[in-house]
Amino acid sequence: MKQLFLICALLFSLKSFPQGITGCQNGTWVCGTTTFTIGLDQGYAFTSSLSVSNPNTNPQAINNGCSQADGPYSYWFFFKVINTGTLGFSFGDTSTAFPQVGFYDWNLWSYSPTTCSDIYANIHPPMSCNWNNAASGGTGMGLIPPGGDPGNFQPGISVNAGDSFALLFSNYSAVNYSVTLLSTGTASIGCGGIITGIGNNNLSEEVKIFPNPVKNKITISFAFPAERSICLLSVDGKKIIEEKISERSLPLHLSQLEQGVYILIIEDGSGRKMSRRIIKD
Repeated sequence: MKQLFLICALLFSLKSFPQGITGCQNGTWVCGTTTFTIGLDQGYAFTSSLSVSNPNTNPQAINNGCSQADGPYSYWFFFKVINTGTLGFSFGDTSTAFPQVGFYDWNLWSYSPTTCSDIYANIHPPMSCNWNNAASGGTGMGLIPPGGDPGNFQPGISVNAGDSFALLFSNYSAVNYSVTLLSTGTASIGCGGIITGIGNNNLSEEVKIFPNPVKNKITISFAFPAERSICLLSVDGKKIIEEKISERSLPLHLSQLEQGVYILIIEDGSGRKMSRRIIKD
């Protein structure tokens, strides 16, 4: 359990903004697994007066409360839910290239165009948050990875396609490092291309991916031939495979890859996207 005091880098760079509502308004939309660089370039997200938007008690009544140190060195993210399911994510998961090296506290709110102003008007309570119990093993919601501390992970929540969220990450330990935000739930996250789950708008209903977990070869099979792009990423955002196909199926040979978690992204010609976690044995 940490005490209430401060200890005195797909990769992309986050813009530096003063905190408060300006930091929220200039947050970054993420389109899936994302690796970003943290440091001391951001200020404090909150003031102690925001007792509704940043409560001391956890809204899920499990683990510690929200950003009790007012969210030092914080980064704002926004994302949409691509398909209905259970929302899960992790920061600094032990399976990534950048395991957690400090306290990574976070808050999660539902998102709308007025979310930033509502948070700072102290009228928008979070749906979930975590004031870390441990400085290693990752933190997040849903699946607890190997080596993860249960005190760092909140239960996953049921979400619908099209739901949007604001996520605040706090670099409490003031480290300079890279952090991977990894989607781990059955509900994929993105920044657009929402799958409604109705009729042929649902790309995932047209795709079969097997076997998963996989040792040597995985097959991607479609309901009908069409132009599509296939991309396989490592959990730190590195592009491993990129293919464009028009046939009904595509074999991917993965025997050369190390064991671990990978992210498969499929996009069709109309801009619909889906992502799937691939486990390499």
